[in-house]
Amino acid sequence: MAKCPKCEKVITYVRFKGVESRQSFGNIKLNSIAHCCPLCDTVLSVEVDPIAVRTDTVNAILKALGRGA
Repeated sequence: MAKCPKCEKVITYVRFKGVESRQSFGNIKLNSIAHCCPLCDTVLSVEVDPIAVRTDTVNAILKALGRGA
């Protein structure tokens, strides 16, 4: 069983929240997802939002082809 490292309660799912990841230098920003304990809201991990990456990629391809976005 998975336990939260902070509250030590068993968790059967995580909540996710949209966050922005930023590079420590420069101005690169990425849409990301924070996986949080549903009981105490502690951030368990963060990853780049795969749906945002897919959307941005499709829009860039369409723009390059002159078909939108």
